[in-house]
Amino acid sequence: MARDTIYFDPATSTFKPIPYSASSGSANDEIPASMTELNKKAPKTVELTGILTVAGWSAGSGPPYTQTITIVGITTDSKGVMSLNQSATSAQYNSAAIAMLRPSAQDIDSVTITAEGLKPTINIPVVVSITT
Repeated sequence: MARDTIYFDPATSTFKPIPYSASSGSANDEIPASMTELNKKAPKTVELTGILTVAGWSAGSGPPYTQTITIVGITTDSKGVMSLNQSATSAQYNSAAIAMLRPSAQDIDSVTITAEGLKPTINIPVVVSITT
């Protein structure tokens, strides 16, 4: 039984079937150029890593504390999300949770992280996922 493959046609805002090609056994060689163009326009996500160091936190007797880290590839208008790196240990996870971390500013190749809770006493690996 043959199955139709479909694609989204942005010109008509509808899904259309791609006819099955008996000569090649594939529908892929008949994908319209508009699909290729659509893929070129789709946003790409890039994951960039950094480390929040114990020594990097701003001085002060209480929160908030800030730290600016280098994240090569980020820009002033990048849209992104910061999270713990998968390599984080339980101790690093707990320290980050107690610190109540959040990104608070960004510039070319840098992100400022604010700790609204307790200042971390262990280095914390982070990942910044940005959409380009």
